[in-house]
Amino acid sequence: MIFEENNKNYELRYSFKALRKIEKDFGVKISELDKIGLDSMESLSKVFHAGLIHHHPEVTADESDEILDARSASIDGFGAEILGCFLDQTSNFYTKDKDKKKKKIPPPKNP
Repeated sequence: MIFEENNKNYELRYSFKALRKIEKDFGVKISELDKIGLDSMESLSKVFHAGLIHHHPEVTADESDEILDARSASIDGFGAEILGCFLDQTSNFYTKDKDKKKKKIPPPKNP
């Protein structure tokens, strides 16, 4: 998800590093995220900041909250877009679809 704030472009990406941060911040494994509520301002703040660190590691948690303030983020508005992006990019980590076959990835070929 790409957005602009204060004449600067930002991109949210839920990379491995972001997911590690979310596990640490929430105190749960990524596979257990469905057990916690993502409908609070605290969770919105944590998820938003984690999504920024891949492309914008210089942005602190306080600065990411300032971006949320500037965008008047709420759970229903911009916050919903953030959480939607998070869920879209990470759902394969915490959903269990027994009907879906997992694709085997072959090991890399040696030269």
